[in-house]
Formats: sequence, C-alpha cells, structure tokens
Amino acid sequence: MNFITIATESFILNTIRLIRSLRRIYPNDSVTVYTDSDSISKLLSGYDVTVRVLREINKFGVKRAKFRAYAQAAGAGGFVYLDADILVLQPLEALIDVKDFTACRDDLTECPFISDSSRPWEFDTHLCGRKYFNSGVFAVPAGFSAFFTAICLDAADDEEWSRFTIPGRLYDNHFLCAKIAQHHIPINFISEYEYNWQGFRRFGELNCYLDDNGNLRSKQTHNLLRIAHFAGIRDIDGYISALPTEISPVLAASIGG
Repeated sequence: MNFITIATESFILNTIRLIRSLRRIYPNDSVTVYTDSDSISKLLSGYDVTVRVLREINKFGVKRAKFRAYAQAAGAGGFVYLDADILVLQPLEALIDVKDFTACRDDLTECPFISDSSRPWEFDTHLCGRKYFNSGVFAVPAGFSAFFTAICLDAADDEEWSRFTIPGRLYDNHFLCAKIAQHHIPINFISEYEYNWQGFRRFGELNCYLDDNGNLRSKQTHNLLRIAHFAGIRDIDGYISALPTEISPVLAASIGG
C-alpha cells in the first residue's frame, strides 16, 4: 500500500510519531509525506519515506493543498490517507486493498453550528449529508485519478472553495464530502469507533478503555482501537501529558517507546 500524509515543518514532531507508529506495523510499505519545504527531507531522512514538496501549500495553505496531494497519489494508484496527528495502534485491516472509497462516518453532532446535518452545505441544500465522513482517515482503490484531478481544480477556485467550506469551522473535510456527494461516489463505511477520532475521544472525554492485555478498546464496540486521532487538539503534547497514567504508555509503545 501507499500511505500518504501532509504536514508542514511546524507539525514535524507529530508527523514523525505517525510515521514511527505506521512503520512499526507496516515496515515495508510506501509512505509519502507531502510538505511545503525541502528541509523536511533531512528531518525525515531516517524513516524511509518519500517527501514531495507541494507549491500549493504556500499558495493556498495546507487544507486546500491536500487536494493536489490526493490527485498526485491517485495518479499512481490506490492509497491510504492519514492525518499527521494520528498514532497507528493496530493493523489497519479495513483500509488495506479496498474496493471502494472507504471512510468513517461523522454524524456532525460535535458541530452545533450546523443546524441540519442531513443538508450541511448552506448554498447547496440539495446535496445530502448522508455520506458525510471524516477525511482524516480514508482509503481509495486505483481508478480515482480523474475524480481527484477534477476536485483539485475545484479546490483551487476561490468561489468554489468558499461555496463548500465554512470559514473558521470546516474546510477540506467539508469540501471533500461535498464533492463525494456531488459526484455520487459510493462509500464503504467502516467503524468510526475503531478507525477514527470518535473511538479515542468524544465531546472532550476519553471514549476508550484499557483491556487486560494492555490494548485500547472502543467503549462502543469493545473492539480494538486501531488509531488514536488527536483531531481538533491544538496542544497534543499537553493533552497526552494530562491523560490517565495507564493510557500514555500504550501511546508511547505505538511509536516504539
């Protein structure tokens, strides 16, 4: 598989954590980091990753530049996208060799500023939010190059970008979900309580527990938590340092200590 992420130098520590946790389970798979600077190559030189510089990051910012990264990755075949604020805890079985666009639902319950989650786009109320997902984790098979190339061009258009985002609230996630709905792309949904942020924390509280074997499990499904996604947390180090003492060692073990 080809795993990809996108990050700037200011986020390099979290990116290294992601890579170390990924390499612990997938030591030989391709990992590509899209970034804004050649200097990242030196910082990641010991991790056997490919670094690609996107000029769009400096022009548009990371959130809009993601769509260029998706298009480049899709041009080479299928890929798994992971946000850089993720730790991989267990094998990502449901994301490997997928047959359809694969992601985790997001019911928008933590977005009170959206009054109707079934119609979450203000200027396009005909678009259904039934397929809304969190784009911090998703996988696509080969064959998505044309789709991502098209929406990459859309993301570069200021009017189109404004139409499908909510300033100060939702950006790339909202935009990608709108385009999936617009293009009628079928989605294979996998458990958000195992493969996305809802499994680790919800409404600011931990949503997982430690089993007798020292693994984190979802309170909803009682299945293994596959990732710890620190979505929406600005000070990740501060957050980790305040976690219950039995949780932090599990996170540390995921990156090799």
